[in-house]
Amino acid sequence: ERLSFPWDGATAVTTSAIWGVTQVFFVIGLLTFVRSGAASSRAGRIGGGVAVLGAALFVPAHALSVVGRDALMDDTVAVVVVALFAGGTVLQALGLLVCGVATLRAGVRSGWARWTPLAVAVTMVALMGLQFTDLLAVAVGIYAAAVVALGLAMIQRGVLRV
Repeated sequence: ERLSFPWDGATAVTTSAIWGVTQVFFVIGLLTFVRSGAASSRAGRIGGGVAVLGAALFVPAHALSVVGRDALMDDTVAVVVVALFAGGTVLQALGLLVCGVATLRAGVRSGWARWTPLAVAVTMVALMGLQFTDLLAVAVGIYAAAVVALGLAMIQRGVLRV
């Protein structure tokens, strides 16, 4: 099995490049959220920092996915890519769990917006369990929806301006 499965050629390159660019924007948005003070406790700041680090690991993983698109899964580049994605997923999920709970406790946000960091964390945890099943695409879609909700919550709060 190849690293780029189920895509190959130009589709694999385009997909990984688009996902890499969108991940850069997500890292910027997540960093903005962490710096917004929504989770101002020490635990919230540490959890947020861990989540940003985890999300940032996806950027080189996507870049290396382009470089190693034809690699077999046991080739070095594929092992590195998988390790970056795995480490990034765990760090982002754990960091957002801590940051999400801190956001709830801080009470700075109200309504649905206060739940969005925790929603992203829960979807990351679900992704860890569903990555080897036929439900992976659905889980990624739900994760993407949670990320969009986090962005909308930040726009609503005035943290991000469009």
